[in-house]
Amino acid sequence: MGGIAENDMRHARQCADSTVYIVDDDAGVCEALSTVLEAEGFKTRCFQTGSAFLASAHPEMRGCLLLDLCMPDCTGLEIQKALAQHEVQIPVVFLTGYGTLPTSSEAFRAGALDFLQKPVEHDLLVTRVAEAISMDAKHSAHGLQALSVRQRYAHLSGREREVLRFVVNGLSTKEMAREMGLSHRTVDTHRAHLMRKMGCSNLLQLMKEIGPLLEEEGFLE
Repeated sequence: MGGIAENDMRHARQCADSTVYIVDDDAGVCEALSTVLEAEGFKTRCFQTGSAFLASAHPEMRGCLLLDLCMPDCTGLEIQKALAQHEVQIPVVFLTGYGTLPTSSEAFRAGALDFLQKPVEHDLLVTRVAEAISMDAKHSAHGLQALSVRQRYAHLSGREREVLRFVVNGLSTKEMAREMGLSHRTVDTHRAHLMRKMGCSNLLQLMKEIGPLLEEEGFLE
């Protein structure tokens, strides 16, 4: 493994709150996967039924899911759909001894990261797990950043939000003053308060902070 894979591996091992959740009705498979991954420095947790895993699943769980396709109580695809319904966005890597093209296509359409055939090669398994955990950590960090931006935005006054909308639309201070019926100096004051509350030192930083959220309905209302 080189380059990107090594970086993913290093990043994954640094994610102390991440767990590899293994869901497989075969106790021997669970034990073998857990042994391999823990030897590589990953924390694991095993479940032999889909219902047991779903009972413990929650949106804040971090890491990745190694999911058997066919189990007695429910299929891997059913588990994947249940996770989506409960907004659990943990990356999913399917493991199966007899997957079909339609099944794998359905899994990928639902957001699966990979679909591996049993018995999976050691290095491939470790690489995919590292990639999944690294991806999850990045998504989690992005989510926390977005939450921080929303919280800061919530503390803006009505005038400050109005100024922000004008800034997003590229209006100059002079144009804002005319649109708002305020003096140039008053608009500058509102913009200064806006920048301070949003924790930004310049307009470029401000746009970078709020950029990913601009597509959200109601964000600038």
